[in-house]
Amino acid sequence: MRRQRLLRTFPRIWRATRLARRWYYARRDAYPNWEPILATNSELWNSARASAQGGPRVLLATAIGSYAHAVTLESALAAALTFRGAEVHALLCDGSMTACAECEASLYPNIERFARHGPSRDLCRNCVEPAERVYRQLGITVH
Repeated sequence: MRRQRLLRTFPRIWRATRLARRWYYARRDAYPNWEPILATNSELWNSARASAQGGPRVLLATAIGSYAHAVTLESALAAALTFRGAEVHALLCDGSMTACAECEASLYPNIERFARHGPSRDLCRNCVEPAERVYRQLGITVH
């Protein structure tokens, strides 16, 4: 706990460590890996996906791909809905928003810089790709 307080006294270092942690978790353990799960019975999953085509459409509008908890829950929900005959789609931000819920004020001590560039230079690169990878493993259409 003391280390966190000490880092917070140096905003640039604290910000760099937060961004580095986001980068690391976006590429490692934070997101589910559906491939080995689906491989245990790929015929069943492929059959469920085929049956769901043309079924009721459901849009999972997370929009924030870096929120790994939501992506984990919603990808499991997507699988469950697919087994129940729904054609599931996911909505993710494409990095063109001027701000989002991931833009914590503590990550942007220079508000003028944030107003000029938004999150696109640092947050967006660790947001869309990991979530898109999870949904693509399931064969879910991503918008």
